[in-house]
Amino acid sequence: LSREHYYATGRARGLTCSRGQNIRAIINEEIASRIVAAGNDDANSRDGGEAGGGGVLEIGPFLQPAITIPGAKYFDVLDLEGLKARARKVGYPSDPNTHPKQIHYVHPTGDLGSIHNETFGLILSSHTIEHQLDLIGHLVAVSRLLANGGYYVMLVPDKRYCFDHYVAESTIADVIDDHVADRAVAVGRHKLKSVIEHRALTVKNDANAHWREDSGPKYSVDIVDRIRRAMDEYDEGVRD
Repeated sequence: LSREHYYATGRARGLTCSRGQNIRAIINEEIASRIVAAGNDDANSRDGGEAGGGGVLEIGPFLQPAITIPGAKYFDVLDLEGLKARARKVGYPSDPNTHPKQIHYVHPTGDLGSIHNETFGLILSSHTIEHQLDLIGHLVAVSRLLANGGYYVMLVPDKRYCFDHYVAESTIADVIDDHVADRAVAVGRHKLKSVIEHRALTVKNDANAHWREDSGPKYSVDIVDRIRRAMDEYDEGVRD
């Protein structure tokens, strides 16, 4: 976000400005480390303490986890080699120095229920909560993995200032419907509506431009072709 906006608006309201690296430092030095220390004093206790259970889990770290303290564990839909292959395929720049040493838990549809007999004092998801097919089911699964007094920390993008600028907000009806009635969710696959929104209705991912109210047109000139490609991608996923 722009320095000018922060000074004119955020600081005047007493808000702290935290960019990505500052947030990572806060998470590792002030949150995760304290929870690990508390867990060492009372390992996996569910009977009190600052946060019973000192384990730390990050959901969806890809190749650049936010939590980097020793002993942190990671959950993703691909193993480490699979994530590297995915990064190469989509042209995602990655620094080997930031890669996690391993992905401890892997499930192709992101089912946290596949983690057994462990609890964590801290679970973190960075820019992954918005990708959940079943938000209610996800939160229930997280709650089962949290030790007594544990924390779920979410880093969530603000849709007003990224490529989702024009994508409509989900309603509580959408959230509940996805939880109880959607067959696509049951097999771990996005709905056609979600694919079209992501592939055809998104715009540039430039936070500063959005702050300047320069988000561009709501519909691009190639909107029809983008919708067709989205539908083809969905059909290919159905066949797979």
